[in-house]
Amino acid sequence: MDATFIVNDNFQFGGGIKRGDSVITVSESFVKAQMELGKHPKTKKWLSGVLNHCEPADDFTAELIGMPKKVKEAGPEEIAEKLAAIKKEMDDMGAAYDRRWKLARFEIELVKAKKERGL
Repeated sequence: MDATFIVNDNFQFGGGIKRGDSVITVSESFVKAQMELGKHPKTKKWLSGVLNHCEPADDFTAELIGMPKKVKEAGPEEIAEKLAAIKKEMDDMGAAYDRRWKLARFEIELVKAKKERGL
């Protein structure tokens, strides 16, 4: 069975650049070989580009690399509600943001904006 990953960060793979939010499908044996490379002693990040820059797209892949199974993700309407609330809060504070950001980035930037303003 093949393992499927969602790319989080741009990285070089298979003779090209894999862009964020694309999907990579690799064999189970490839994933096991990448896991054998191990983790960095200080940062504890995977030395493999695939494991370091991607997240499992399904439960099989998560189990294969020893992560807990994925929790059901929020639906599109829930995400849209959260984004709208964060954007309103950032507008109220006068904080700048980029409309292209996804929910995770908005949450991070909201925390930064609150810290900058002492909230």
